[in-house]
Amino acid sequence: MGGERLRFSVAQAAPAAVGGIYLPFFPLWLTGQGLEPSQISLVLACAMFLRIFISPTAGIVADALGDRRRVAMACAALASLAFGLMAGLGPVFGLAAILPLMLIAVPLNSATGPIVEAVTARGAIDYRFDYARVRLWGSLAFVVTNYLGGLAIGFTGAGAVAWMVSVMLAGCAIAFWPLPPLLSDRRTERKAMGRAIQRIFSEGRVLLRQPVFLLFLLTVTFAQTAHAVFYAFGTITFRSFGYTDSYIGVLWASGTLAEVALFAFGGRVTRGAPATGLIALGVALGAVRWIGMAFDTGPVGVLLLQLLHAGSFGLVHLGTMKFLSLAVPARLAATGQSLFAVMAYGLGMGLVTLAIGPLYDAAGPRTYLLMAVLSGVSLALTLALARAWNGRSLFAFRNRMGVV
Repeated sequence: MGGERLRFSVAQAAPAAVGGIYLPFFPLWLTGQGLEPSQISLVLACAMFLRIFISPTAGIVADALGDRRRVAMACAALASLAFGLMAGLGPVFGLAAILPLMLIAVPLNSATGPIVEAVTARGAIDYRFDYARVRLWGSLAFVVTNYLGGLAIGFTGAGAVAWMVSVMLAGCAIAFWPLPPLLSDRRTERKAMGRAIQRIFSEGRVLLRQPVFLLFLLTVTFAQTAHAVFYAFGTITFRSFGYTDSYIGVLWASGTLAEVALFAFGGRVTRGAPATGLIALGVALGAVRWIGMAFDTGPVGVLLLQLLHAGSFGLVHLGTMKFLSLAVPARLAATGQSLFAVMAYGLGMGLVTLAIGPLYDAAGPRTYLLMAVLSGVSLALTLALARAWNGRSLFAFRNRMGVV
């Protein structure tokens, strides 16, 4: 593995390793602090809403500085501190301490992802490596920490989860340090910080006025928010079906391993596919997955459903990265990624997560049927996007000779 590719791989693996602990086990930590499902959805949703402000701000500052690595490091370090305070104060003060600290920790942690994704996707072009082959190391890191975290929690109990997340975020800050600069950034004229931020804001507004980009945002928002029930209550659902914690770990890991297989071996197949085609296939498979998750299909059936994560997340993710790489210019890479993250994982995921708390209280696993509906809406929007987008940069223009 080349030196640059290795450094990008480490940067991808670090935040994914945090997710391997946070996604499956943090709701258990919240439950251990006495929170009910409606309170868990409230806490998670409020933190997601703040991503609407934090993620784009971090992306704009990162693009303006032209040094996205330092911004990602700062966000990871501050998130580590907030999770550490939560681990210490949460068991004492409960929701009164957890909620405000979640409003700091989760948005800052989430801000690192779009920046690293933007740098990796653009770095794949600059340094000529296969993005999917680098992205798979993030998926593998998720699997490893998911398994090892499950073993550790078996010995220590769920009360250690917040401490584990804090320590691993500190490791993220270290892992981001070796990230190489983008070659396209070296060719960009350096400007004063104020002028640079003003330019990024101006061009970001132009991006948001592009109907095709807005349609893209709606498409991927519905696709990703369809995972809301799984992310918030997946482990709780598996427990309600009577599965052991060790098998629940297998279920989480199997979905990510299917995603790894896609990134490792599906690159050649998906490389020539249009971005909208990848998204459409992914959300169609997602609809099948969520309908099945509404019922206890047995140990084998539920395992097969988790393998569809390669579609509901993996194919959609590859299609999303392909669209952003082709449609958004390099100078707006982190801004474009952050706007996507704000809509999909901030506003969209926050609204759906807030809604599903009371629904899950009333309907339990049947709430997954609503997620199937969201996937269906995304499929319809994807077909509209395929007709509206020509596969080129949204900032392309024609000169007097008619050449783009």
